[in-house]
Amino acid sequence: MASILQGTTPSLEIKIASTDFSVSDVVELEFTFQNASMTLIKGLNDVSVDAQNNSFTYTFTERETLALVPAAMLFYQLRFEFQDGSIVGTKKASLRVDDLISEAVMSE
Repeated sequence: MASILQGTTPSLEIKIASTDFSVSDVVELEFTFQNASMTLIKGLNDVSVDAQNNSFTYTFTERETLALVPAAMLFYQLRFEFQDGSIVGTKKASLRVDDLISEAVMSE
């Protein structure tokens, strides 16, 4: 199972099958993360869109990963809206959160 380490700035790339849709056709995005009682929602302006790889990538901040609870899974799910108003989504997926010994913030 994939994991994310607290206090780091990892990127999470979500590849979309080209037979499903083209990422360049998405007009609105909801990228939701949930860990313990924290919910974080990011939009199209918060991600990198790669039309060539047909993917979306979100890069976490150090503070976001430090706020994650290691005893709880990090769940994520996406919804996409298209020009015609149709909306599709992904199934919920998860990452394990690995504990960082230090809780100091390295980057301000």
